[in-house]
Amino acid sequence: MNESLLLTLKSAPYFNRSIPKSTGRELFNQNWLQQQLRQANATTLPAADVQATLLAFTVSTIADAIHKYAYQAEEVYICGGGAKNTALMQALNTALKDKTVATTAAIGLDPQWVEATAFAWLAAQTLQYQKIDLQQITGARQPSILGAVYWSRKLS
Repeated sequence: MNESLLLTLKSAPYFNRSIPKSTGRELFNQNWLQQQLRQANATTLPAADVQATLLAFTVSTIADAIHKYAYQAEEVYICGGGAKNTALMQALNTALKDKTVATTAAIGLDPQWVEATAFAWLAAQTLQYQKIDLQQITGARQPSILGAVYWSRKLS
């Protein structure tokens, strides 16, 4: 793990933005990483060191956000591909030692099914004309019905 690279990664402006916020590959991608490696003068780091630093970056930003925004949480459930990453799960357990860290399997929901389950629930809410209040989560202006259903003229 390279401390200089870790500090460079964590200095991304994204982490200073106020919540609610979300990101993904549109920001944190291979091009971004290459820029960070250059900025930290770390372009010659062995791949294993870069990987270890990315793990530390992931764990520290998750733990920082939980400590800042969900400090009262006693349990943290991991889903998606990260739930299968043994090194990530061990590091999260260490970083969040005051909390129970487990995959969503511990509460009866396969970690690979969380997104599909969420979309199924959202679809059910749309079909029932239930407005969802995302003002505190996404900054939406008002509760809204999410999505739309377009019925075929041919019903089979």
